[in-house]
Amino acid sequence: MNFKKIEICKSCGRPEYWGDMRWLSGRCVCRDCYRADYESQTGKIYVWDDLDGKRPTREEYEEQEENKDA
Repeated sequence: MNFKKIEICKSCGRPEYWGDMRWLSGRCVCRDCYRADYESQTGKIYVWDDLDGKRPTREEYEEQEENKDA
């Protein structure tokens, strides 16, 4: 499986690497949505660094999709 494949988060619509998506209440979401949910539910800042790192851009996603058929 290609963990660097870019998918679109079903929750917010932003691109995210497949290998960095998180399961949350039965749905697969990006790191930003996961962090926001944690902070909303607990009222505390998410202090761990596992959600840090580069996010893919919409342009990278579009390029991937264009090259998929090539």
